[in-house]
Amino acid sequence: MTAVNPASPATDIRADRRLLLPGPIPPLSHLGATLFRHSAHAALRYAFYQLGQPPPEAPAIRFVSLRPYFDAPKLEPDEDRGGSAEIFGALIDPGGVAEQPLPKTLRGTLWFHRIRLGLGIAARRRRQPHRGASRPGSTELVSARISELLPRLGDAVLGELLATLARRRHRARGQSVGLAQSRAAARFLEGEPTDLDRLGLPDPRVASWRGDPPSPPPETSVRAALAQPAHRLRGGFREQYRWTLDQLRPDLLELGKRAARRGLVDSADDVFFLPLDLLGDLEGDSPPDWLEGAIASNRAEWEGLVDHHPPADTLGNVAAVARVDLPAHLAPLTPLA
Repeated sequence: MTAVNPASPATDIRADRRLLLPGPIPPLSHLGATLFRHSAHAALRYAFYQLGQPPPEAPAIRFVSLRPYFDAPKLEPDEDRGGSAEIFGALIDPGGVAEQPLPKTLRGTLWFHRIRLGLGIAARRRRQPHRGASRPGSTELVSARISELLPRLGDAVLGELLATLARRRHRARGQSVGLAQSRAAARFLEGEPTDLDRLGLPDPRVASWRGDPPSPPPETSVRAALAQPAHRLRGGFREQYRWTLDQLRPDLLELGKRAARRGLVDSADDVFFLPLDLLGDLEGDSPPDWLEGAIASNRAEWEGLVDHHPPADTLGNVAAVARVDLPAHLAPLTPLA
């Protein structure tokens, strides 16, 4: 996987990551990028299906410097069928204003899912996914775990779409809609018990703010991080996705350790520089000819991007527009988190 190098001139687009991955983020590892694309695509299809909309056939996620963006044309409806134009607007322009009333049928569907998600949230938080009978550190277990966790991400995307559609309707009525805090961040800052595994970078290569046991991060470090507005802003999908990565991370590390013991890779960390669909090549007895070079190339690409500033992201007014060196058809992943 290589980074996209756009050749087009700078274009004015909305560059506000508040709802998905708020604020500038470092580049994702290659496993993190492909896992995110797979998860976000599956979650989007689930949410579209629940709303009675035709789901996107191809992943609508593109990467610039290993950072994710929407490929807008893959989401835009061919025609407005039952509110699909407004759903597209919520995805691409969550800080905007509703341009037309929602059909009655879609309003009824939104009401149903709002009730369903509200009633199910406590049970989803209590219920831990089972590990099954697959061998620890196997690609079979990793695939099974991803499939098991995807419905949670789908409901998180659906919840964000419901909230975004509501905010756009409020603005259409002339109401002022301010920023909302992340639930986990708000609980922590108010001194309440907090799931720190819902806060952190959206990459399985690093642990959440809960840290790798037995060394959780000190409270002062968490408070210092939450002093940055980017980490406090609303992000239901972002929190659910970070929690999901913590569930997958031990299996991925074990897969890397097993591959390192058999001499397929140099270290367990190498697993994070393989795309998701090539993890199965770590199950063999001998490394494929391409493996060492691919890992070295991908790691070098990632290391070359780590110290570079990401494309400009705004954190102020929801209508703010930043100049970003991106093709016009790419849009920030704002409404997913």
